[in-house]
Amino acid sequence: MDALNEVSERYVLGFDLNLIADKMLDNFNLYRRTGEDRYLENARRYAAILKLDEGRFPALYRRVRPRILS
Repeated sequence: MDALNEVSERYVLGFDLNLIADKMLDNFNLYRRTGEDRYLENARRYAAILKLDEGRFPALYRRVRPRILS
């Protein structure tokens, strides 16, 4: 019964917000390490699910400058 209650709380009634936050932070850290825009976009999508305020997390919403490849 406890297992069913946990499943319903996490997946049936809504998102597991701790899992979403972890995924957002993982993607943001990958972006900081690699500089790949796809990780930043993923982090933004997770932040949208969490409804994070752009003013409180400006680094997450900074505009990405196009890179010049040489």
